[in-house]
Amino acid sequence: MNCSVFHSHVCSPRQLSYLQSKDICLTPKHHEHDDSFSVPTPACDFVINSLFAESYAVLYTMCSVSCADMDRKYWERVLYLNAHTDVKLLTYLDVDRDLWPIDIEDVSDLDAPMIRATARKKFYKSAIHTMQRLSCEYNPTAKLAILAETFSEISTCVSRFALAGSEHVWSSDDLLPAFMYVVVRAQIQHLGAEIRLIEDFSPHLRGAGQIELMFTMLKASFVHICNEKSLP
Repeated sequence: MNCSVFHSHVCSPRQLSYLQSKDICLTPKHHEHDDSFSVPTPACDFVINSLFAESYAVLYTMCSVSCADMDRKYWERVLYLNAHTDVKLLTYLDVDRDLWPIDIEDVSDLDAPMIRATARKKFYKSAIHTMQRLSCEYNPTAKLAILAETFSEISTCVSRFALAGSEHVWSSDDLLPAFMYVVVRAQIQHLGAEIRLIEDFSPHLRGAGQIELMFTMLKASFVHICNEKSLP
């Protein structure tokens, strides 16, 4: 798929409808018995590992070149959005205030409001750090595992530090804005190339349940940031 038409294919109307109709079962990662985030591994994954170990640089360069225009536009907007404080960015992305997690347990009650108002990259901090590891992996299956872990960290952050707490039941309507915040703060410069690489080499992703939904959210976030008319 050429990234010049990336925006028209990356998230179809059917996929958007699917997103809007779904409740998401996000279980914090310490529930190790839960397999909600299992990533299907192809039987030939050992071959894929060997292939990508040898040819990743070439394949990634090809993806980067084909997605260069979209990635350039995306990166310019990510830099613009990252200039804002957490509160302003969360508000802009319309993240529910009950889902604003920040660890301020070690400060006085008087300092807490100021910390929340001026914080940068403090909300969903562990999820941001997890998402940043996406570009460190070369196997598409490993990249999907990082994506699944990111969603798990989002849930953990809300369970521990947000008003919604551990009883919150996620829907796509409240998960997508929170995930977009994490994507913006993670500042992956060539996210379009990463998406292209995963999609081209992960045929096992189709019909794979929640991980397919998570990947669709990643694509939707990328396209939204690229096409948002209110951004310069």
